[in-house]
Amino acid sequence: MLCFALLWLVAVSSGFIITASAGQQTLGQNSWIPVLGALVGAIVIPIPFLGALMGVFMGALFALCLHDPQLTRSKVDLALNITFKSLFGLVLEVSAVIAMLFSLLLLAIF
Repeated sequence: MLCFALLWLVAVSSGFIITASAGQQTLGQNSWIPVLGALVGAIVIPIPFLGALMGVFMGALFALCLHDPQLTRSKVDLALNITFKSLFGLVLEVSAVIAMLFSLLLLAIF
């Protein structure tokens, strides 16, 4: 059971790692802000995927506007790029958790 708990922790953190790595490529040292935005968005907006993705987008936009407060089309495009990469991380995370739950169910049945 400890092994499954450890695998679940790795699966859940993979989405945040992918979000942080996508932010690291474009944001530099402020790569933690989209991850924080995903956590806040998931808490504030209780719709499963939408809250986290909107939080990542708003966090990435905030991090991009820290350097230059003027909002431009290129900043919105970069924030959308980070959001789409985060969507890939969320899909990977959810599929890994579903696969682990399915394997736990099979383990309990057999």
